[in-house]
This record gives sequence, C-alpha cells and structure tokens, in this order.
Amino acid sequence: MSACERCKGLVVNYHEITIQNDKYKIIGSVDLCLIENRALYIIECKSINKKDWEAMVRPQPDHVIQVLLYWFLMREAGYSLNETASILYVVKEF
Repeated sequence: MSACERCKGLVVNYHEITIQNDKYKIIGSVDLCLIENRALYIIECKSINKKDWEAMVRPQPDHVIQVLLYWFLMREAGYSLNETASILYVVKEF
C-alpha cells in the first residue's frame, strides 16, 4: 500500500458502489456500505450547511427516498442487505 506524501499515512482508495437496474432504467451510486451480520448496510452521506443542520428535526424527504431507492436497487440486484439504511449528515463548515 502507498503512503500519503503529506501525512505519511496509508492511502485509502474510495469507490462508490454503482448499481444499475435495466428494467427501471435507473443507475445509482451508493456512498457507503458497511458489512453488518454478513449483509450490507447502506449509508447515504449528505453535506449540509450549519444553519440547516441546527434547524433539522428529521431527515429531508428526498434524501429518505434516495437511500430507499438504493436499497431497493441493491435488493433487486441480489445483494444481501440489512433491513435498514441510514443517512449521514455532515456539516459543511466543519
């Protein structure tokens, strides 16, 4: 494995999982998948400004639909999935 020239730490390559469904003519890229209990746990990462983060009381509906669509597409493709998925909000100012 190669090392970062700046911090000398190991370089980690990040690749989103791209899932395609020809029946529905949809392609999506899942931000993050973890393995939990021998199945994939889908996580969609969203950046949000600090003002909106402080006012947030629930996930934004379009983000919920997006992560559920990814879950559906992966299930249709035959992946072993956990029954739940998550949305991870990251404040842009941090």
